[in-house]
Amino acid sequence: MTVDHDLSHHRFTIRLPEGTGVLSYEPLGDRVLDLRHTVVEPAVRSKGVADALVHAALAYAREEGFRIIPACPYVRVWLARHPRDADLVVAPD
Repeated sequence: MTVDHDLSHHRFTIRLPEGTGVLSYEPLGDRVLDLRHTVVEPAVRSKGVADALVHAALAYAREEGFRIIPACPYVRVWLARHPRDADLVVAPD
């Protein structure tokens, strides 16, 4: 499963023959990415697509020195299951 990162459109995408998954984000000031929305087409749900998208987004954030805002409900649930990545989350004011 290959994740493509489209910097110009602010999204991570996986395209499979059966369907597509996308995690969109918005870059904010101060090296922050707002992870906004994850959409996975029904035909590819339960195949690890959303998980792979979040892994890719967090790996990118970590490699590039970004922090994240987990606005997307799926990303929030994912982080609750993987607390080792909580250090990337911007603390609320």
